[in-house]
Amino acid sequence: MIAEVAMLGMGQPDVIPLWFGEGDEPTPSFICEAAARAMAAGETFYTFVLGIPPLRAALARYETGLHAKPVDAGRVVVTSSGMQGFF
Repeated sequence: MIAEVAMLGMGQPDVIPLWFGEGDEPTPSFICEAAARAMAAGETFYTFVLGIPPLRAALARYETGLHAKPVDAGRVVVTSSGMQGFF
């Protein structure tokens, strides 16, 4: 399945190829700093299966603004990878 998706997007200038392994862009410093603060605060254990509620709500607001259609946070799931999302 993922190979079929990759073949459709390969060579498309507007497609960022994130379908295999990890990307070749470094993690932005603001994300690294936020991760370090979270770990220092003890946020190192398993969390909500569907994702942290404030993050899901923020993503729902973003999607709502992006598409001008309401997206409820209950429809947003945060996974650690695309393949985990498929499963």
